[in-house]
Amino acid sequence: MDEDNIVFFIFGVFFAGIGLLMLIAKIVGRVKTRSNCTERVMATCIRLEKMSDNPDLDPEERAEIEQEEAEERKVQIEIMATSAPSRLSADDSQQVHPLAPVYKIIINGQQHELRSTTYSFPCTTQVGDMRELYVNPNKPSEYFDPKEQRMALIEILAAIGTIGMGVLFMVVGLGLLD
Repeated sequence: MDEDNIVFFIFGVFFAGIGLLMLIAKIVGRVKTRSNCTERVMATCIRLEKMSDNPDLDPEERAEIEQEEAEERKVQIEIMATSAPSRLSADDSQQVHPLAPVYKIIINGQQHELRSTTYSFPCTTQVGDMRELYVNPNKPSEYFDPKEQRMALIEILAAIGTIGMGVLFMVVGLGLLD
């Protein structure tokens, strides 16, 4: 193996290893969450939040996300104005950003709010929608939403893609494509 091939092979091992760790972490995390979240509850969407509305953000993160949301709104409004100007209303400047539902549940006689970490545009959940969730009875903030599979699938596909890229680099490094 010459020096260039060794570099490709090392990058391949690195990427395949990182992808494998991502895949294992995601699968283990999903299994753990599903096994902990055993209490079935009906949740009601009480509001939709922008990412910058999340109270867990520190001020620096909030400012950065607000900037990104403002830039994203400008682009989406320009696209809407170009593709369907008759459908663009004055209120659209507030509605063209990813939203995540906040659910209200009652468990053990106490009311809790659960924030989804999956933001989407357009948001498929509306205020007032009811959804079946599985909650960890010992930690009500931990929940599993069987209908919210998009992010898990995207993360798993990203891990598999990273593994594939690593394997490709290893194959090039070994000179099997010559």
